[in-house]
Amino acid sequence: MFIVISLFVLSIVYFFDRHTKKIHFFTISLMYLPFSIAYEFKDIELFSVFFVFEKPKMEAVFYTLYGVLSLSIIAAMFLSSYVPYKPVVECYRIYFRRKKRIAFLYYSLALISVISFLINFQSVGFSPTTLFINPREYEHEFGSNFAVNYLYFLNVPAICLYIFYKKVTGLQLKFGILINCVLIVVSFFHGIKFTIFDTLLIPSFFAYILYYQEKIEWKKILIFFMLLALVFVGFMELVRGGTSSIVVNLVSYILPNYYNFVYSVEQEIIQFNFVFPLLFPDKIPDPFTEYSHVGPTGFLLNDKYNMYTGLFSLYSAFNIFGILILIPCIYVLNKILILRSGGSLFALFLATIFSFCLFFMFYFWAFTKTKYWYYLFVFLLVDIFLRIKIKK
Repeated sequence: MFIVISLFVLSIVYFFDRHTKKIHFFTISLMYLPFSIAYEFKDIELFSVFFVFEKPKMEAVFYTLYGVLSLSIIAAMFLSSYVPYKPVVECYRIYFRRKKRIAFLYYSLALISVISFLINFQSVGFSPTTLFINPREYEHEFGSNFAVNYLYFLNVPAICLYIFYKKVTGLQLKFGILINCVLIVVSFFHGIKFTIFDTLLIPSFFAYILYYQEKIEWKKILIFFMLLALVFVGFMELVRGGTSSIVVNLVSYILPNYYNFVYSVEQEIIQFNFVFPLLFPDKIPDPFTEYSHVGPTGFLLNDKYNMYTGLFSLYSAFNIFGILILIPCIYVLNKILILRSGGSLFALFLATIFSFCLFFMFYFWAFTKTKYWYYLFVFLLVDIFLRIKIKK
């Protein structure tokens, strides 16, 4: 029944999602539909591995959370439809005049990323063997140098600059395709699936918004997500030693998050965590921790899955009102960012990161991940460098 309700609500979302190239439809579908699937599949024997220590009741708390989320999504689409439509004005003339700088930055960031990768790879003896034997130890050794690790992450801005250069000039950067392939391949050696996802998805969102005026090609989108699922399954099987079932491998990345979320709320209905965890990078210590009152977290249901969806962050901040009020605010803001992204590289990347974070609401609250703030800072510096006049 709840799956049918979700599909009905998503049909409303699809109708009202105008002028964002269905980004809202995609992100809401990933956040909302699995919630109802988690309820319907809670008693299936195949997924019993999700419940080792405890199991959520999935009754009154679930009904309340699901109902409020449904209302907030409908409200988000209704309110966002009132955002004044202003087509993305692709005014990139200033960047066309700085095309040599864009090319210089692309090659520089790519080179820095590859050199940093080699330094990191040297830390594990230029061998990925440990990745398949002890992934956690490999991750720690590979990324042991914080500064070098963040320079290694510059592969994502580099790929985005390649896409931007092609859009602005209509030309290909020399050896660009080969370099981009290298930048994608090196992301697989980090041993962390999100490094791969960031490398594939952030430039994809960037291109999707950049080519705003282009028609949506559903076939290409479907093929892309199938390839992404294939990459994920391969990673889980080869690196993480996944279960024998591919279905469980795919589902285990999504459904346990909702079970954890509901269980935590069942254990502690009244929660208050202020707004600090919603607004500031996760590497900054929360000064209000001792005054916070949140539900239990960690490996509560089993010893493998400890994520709680982005909805948990909203709930822990303002209880049920966090979901009811902040979901509409977030989607209205995202639409404004998308419609105002033309003409500014930084604004374009800000809309990209915001949409990307919404995409992962089914997993966690990505808006405060330090790595994404770092990317925003990089693009702010890049945009400033491209705009300033340099006297000869």
